[in-house]
Amino acid sequence: MGVSTDGRICFGYCFEDGYEFPWDTVGLDEWWLEVCGFKHSFNLYDATGEYIGGVKPSDEKITAYFKEKMDFQKANPIPIVEVNYCAGECPMYILAVPSSLVFCSRGDPTEIHPEKLTVTEEEKEILQHFCNDYKLKPLGNMKWYLTSYWG
Repeated sequence: MGVSTDGRICFGYCFEDGYEFPWDTVGLDEWWLEVCGFKHSFNLYDATGEYIGGVKPSDEKITAYFKEKMDFQKANPIPIVEVNYCAGECPMYILAVPSSLVFCSRGDPTEIHPEKLTVTEEEKEILQHFCNDYKLKPLGNMKWYLTSYWG
Protein backbone atom coordinates (compact mmCIF):
# COMPACT_ATOMS: atom_id res chain seq x y z
CA MET A 1 0.00 0.00 0.00
CA GLY A 2 1.50 3.31 -1.07
CA VAL A 3 1.08 6.91 -0.13
CA SER A 4 -0.99 9.16 -2.36
CA THR A 5 0.68 12.44 -3.30
CA ASP A 6 -1.83 14.32 -5.39
CA GLY A 7 -1.66 17.75 -6.99
CA ARG A 8 -4.82 19.81 -7.08
CA ILE A 9 -6.03 23.04 -8.60
CA CYS A 10 -9.29 24.59 -7.45
CA PHE A 11 -11.12 27.89 -7.00
CA GLY A 12 -12.50 28.62 -3.58
CA TYR A 13 -11.95 29.77 -0.03
CA CYS A 14 -9.04 28.60 2.10
CA PHE A 15 -9.63 27.82 5.78
CA GLU A 16 -7.08 27.76 8.57
CA ASP A 17 -5.63 24.60 10.06
CA GLY A 18 -8.04 23.15 12.61
CA TYR A 19 -11.07 25.09 11.38
CA GLU A 20 -14.24 23.55 12.80
CA PHE A 21 -16.91 23.00 10.17
CA PRO A 22 -20.49 22.21 11.18
CA TRP A 23 -20.15 18.76 9.55
CA ASP A 24 -16.94 17.67 11.30
CA THR A 25 -18.63 15.09 13.52
CA VAL A 26 -20.79 13.40 10.86
CA GLY A 27 -19.09 14.20 7.56
CA LEU A 28 -20.14 16.57 4.80
CA ASP A 29 -22.38 14.08 2.96
CA GLU A 30 -24.47 13.12 6.01
CA TRP A 31 -24.61 16.71 7.29
CA TRP A 32 -25.89 17.94 3.91
CA LEU A 33 -28.61 15.27 3.87
CA GLU A 34 -29.73 16.45 7.30
CA VAL A 35 -29.62 20.14 6.29
CA CYS A 36 -31.76 19.34 3.24
CA GLY A 37 -34.25 17.43 5.38
CA PHE A 38 -33.71 13.93 4.01
CA LYS A 39 -35.62 11.18 5.80
CA HIS A 40 -36.01 7.60 4.64
CA SER A 41 -39.61 6.57 4.05
CA PHE A 42 -38.90 3.34 5.97
CA ASN A 43 -36.13 2.01 8.21
CA LEU A 44 -33.91 -1.04 7.90
CA TYR A 45 -31.88 -0.46 11.05
CA ASP A 46 -32.60 -0.05 14.73
CA ALA A 47 -30.90 2.47 17.08
CA THR A 48 -27.85 0.20 17.42
CA GLY A 49 -27.35 -0.09 13.66
CA GLU A 50 -28.60 -3.69 13.44
CA TYR A 51 -31.41 -4.87 11.18
CA ILE A 52 -34.79 -4.27 12.79
CA GLY A 53 -35.82 -7.41 14.64
CA GLY A 54 -32.45 -8.97 13.76
CA VAL A 55 -33.78 -10.09 10.38
CA LYS A 56 -32.11 -9.09 7.13
CA PRO A 57 -34.65 -7.56 4.75
CA SER A 58 -34.99 -8.72 1.16
CA ASP A 59 -32.44 -7.57 -1.41
CA GLU A 60 -35.20 -5.54 -3.06
CA LYS A 61 -35.95 -3.66 0.17
CA ILE A 62 -32.24 -2.99 0.80
CA THR A 63 -31.82 -1.73 -2.78
CA ALA A 64 -34.87 0.52 -2.43
CA TYR A 65 -33.54 1.93 0.86
CA PHE A 66 -30.20 2.97 -0.63
CA LYS A 67 -31.74 4.11 -3.93
CA GLU A 68 -33.98 6.47 -2.02
CA LYS A 69 -30.91 8.15 -0.52
CA MET A 70 -28.98 8.23 -3.81
CA ASP A 71 -31.95 9.76 -5.64
CA PHE A 72 -32.24 12.46 -2.99
CA GLN A 73 -28.50 13.20 -3.21
CA LYS A 74 -28.74 13.48 -6.99
CA ALA A 75 -31.65 15.92 -6.69
CA ASN A 76 -29.91 17.91 -3.91
CA PRO A 77 -26.19 17.96 -4.71
CA ILE A 78 -23.73 19.48 -2.26
CA PRO A 79 -22.94 22.90 -3.75
CA ILE A 80 -19.27 22.86 -2.71
CA VAL A 81 -16.40 20.41 -2.60
CA GLU A 82 -13.91 20.01 0.24
CA VAL A 83 -10.30 19.98 -0.92
CA ASN A 84 -7.76 18.77 1.64
CA TYR A 85 -4.60 20.76 1.00
CA CYS A 86 -2.42 18.99 3.53
CA ALA A 87 -2.52 15.34 4.59
CA GLY A 88 -4.99 12.63 5.52
CA GLU A 89 -3.87 12.67 9.15
CA CYS A 90 -3.68 16.48 9.29
CA PRO A 91 -6.51 17.81 7.11
CA MET A 92 -6.64 21.47 6.12
CA TYR A 93 -9.41 22.51 3.77
CA ILE A 94 -10.39 24.72 0.90
CA LEU A 95 -14.11 24.87 0.11
CA ALA A 96 -14.21 25.05 -3.66
CA VAL A 97 -16.49 25.35 -6.65
CA PRO A 98 -16.96 21.69 -7.70
CA SER A 99 -16.41 22.32 -11.41
CA SER A 100 -13.06 24.00 -10.70
CA LEU A 101 -11.33 20.97 -9.17
CA VAL A 102 -8.56 19.44 -11.26
CA PHE A 103 -6.26 16.85 -9.73
CA CYS A 104 -3.55 14.41 -10.61
CA SER A 105 -1.78 11.59 -8.84
CA ARG A 106 1.95 11.05 -8.49
CA GLY A 107 3.34 9.50 -11.64
CA ASP A 108 0.26 10.33 -13.66
CA PRO A 109 0.64 13.77 -15.27
CA THR A 110 -2.63 15.39 -16.13
CA GLU A 111 -2.90 17.82 -19.02
CA ILE A 112 -4.55 21.08 -18.08
CA HIS A 113 -5.98 23.74 -20.32
CA PRO A 114 -5.61 27.15 -18.65
CA GLU A 115 -8.44 28.57 -20.73
CA LYS A 116 -10.78 26.05 -19.05
CA LEU A 117 -9.80 27.19 -15.55
CA THR A 118 -12.87 29.38 -15.18
CA VAL A 119 -15.79 29.69 -12.84
CA THR A 120 -19.01 31.56 -13.51
CA GLU A 121 -20.36 34.41 -11.44
CA GLU A 122 -23.24 32.11 -10.48
CA GLU A 123 -20.81 29.48 -9.15
CA LYS A 124 -18.99 32.15 -7.13
CA GLU A 125 -22.30 33.37 -5.70
CA ILE A 126 -23.31 29.83 -4.72
CA LEU A 127 -20.04 29.35 -2.83
CA GLN A 128 -20.37 32.79 -1.21
CA HIS A 129 -23.96 32.11 -0.13
CA PHE A 130 -23.02 28.67 1.22
CA CYS A 131 -20.32 30.20 3.42
CA ASN A 132 -22.61 33.02 4.54
CA ASP A 133 -25.58 30.73 5.22
CA TYR A 134 -23.52 28.46 7.48
CA LYS A 135 -21.46 31.29 9.02
CA LEU A 136 -18.14 29.96 7.74
CA LYS A 137 -15.11 32.24 8.09
CA PRO A 138 -12.44 31.69 5.41
CA LEU A 139 -8.95 33.16 5.58
CA GLY A 140 -9.47 35.57 2.70
CA ASN A 141 -11.13 36.05 -0.65
CA MET A 142 -12.03 33.40 -3.21
CA LYS A 143 -9.14 32.61 -5.50
CA TRP A 144 -7.36 29.92 -7.45
CA TYR A 145 -5.18 27.54 -5.46
CA LEU A 146 -2.56 25.01 -6.47
CA THR A 147 -2.17 22.54 -3.62
CA SER A 148 -0.79 19.16 -2.74
CA TYR A 149 -2.21 16.31 -0.73
CA TRP A 150 -0.25 13.64 1.14
CA GLY A 151 -2.45 10.80 2.26
